[in-house]
Amino acid sequence: MTIQTVSGASCSSLPCTMSNPPIMVIGNTRVITVTATITAVGAFTNTATANGNDFDPDTSNNTSTAGGTAVASADVSLMKTLVTSGPFTASGGGCAALPCTIASLASGANVTINVTATLTAAGAFDNSATATATEFDPNTNNNTDNTGNGGTTGTPTIDLAITKTAPAAPVVDAPFDYTLVVTNHGPSTATGVTVTDPLPANFVLISTSTTQGSCSGTTTITCNLGTILNGASATITIHGVDHTAGPLSNTATVTGNETDTVPANNSSTVAVNVVEDVPALSGFGLMLLALSLAIAAAMVLRQRG
Repeated sequence: MTIQTVSGASCSSLPCTMSNPPIMVIGNTRVITVTATITAVGAFTNTATANGNDFDPDTSNNTSTAGGTAVASADVSLMKTLVTSGPFTASGGGCAALPCTIASLASGANVTINVTATLTAAGAFDNSATATATEFDPNTNNNTDNTGNGGTTGTPTIDLAITKTAPAAPVVDAPFDYTLVVTNHGPSTATGVTVTDPLPANFVLISTSTTQGSCSGTTTITCNLGTILNGASATITIHGVDHTAGPLSNTATVTGNETDTVPANNSSTVAVNVVEDVPALSGFGLMLLALSLAIAAAMVLRQRG
């Protein structure tokens, strides 16, 4: 035991000589209060003795002993605050996951554990954290905190956009590509992202590829892209050929499971004009063309003459 304070009978420490007044008359009582800290677990005893300058005919009651058994105790408390959301992790206090065991915590010390998590659905959510110790806890009322309980998440929203491009003037019988770029402008993650693209009647599909998910269909292309994170994109390439000259136009559309706040950019239309191939003239052909033009020019001049 370690003495912390002594008070009463004009005493501030031990041993103490009473004064004010310096004598005790018959029947008089003085009270001295001593507070101490028990520093170890186990049995303890403490003895106090009083004596005076005068003869004491009965010294058997000059001493008093009291004691007991000290057991280990720890008042562990926990305070939880809701800060943010994110992928589930735990850090701080030597913790990497929950539940987490902290080897020891000195009296008066504290440790902070940060836990981040992702809210996976809209609506109300609850969360509680509890701390316990091996030692006896005299106050269990502060061992659990449920700050953040009764919270409500809003409905997740997204802004999916699609842009479709193609060569302005593809050539008959020469394969060309339609390129579709899908971007999620957030703020939430887009799930169940699907692109639909009905192909023009004269366009013959050769192949379809995508940077994520999969595509199917021949006259109407359907691509299931799955999940696209906030700020991420996916690209679809439709490779094919047109055997007839003339204009082509078609529209691709993207959708997702979440509410899209900007539906105006969910579709993209591209129009092209397929042209006939103009064969290139050989060197001999160019010579014949030049000769023909020269003869035609000469005939025009003769007629004028």
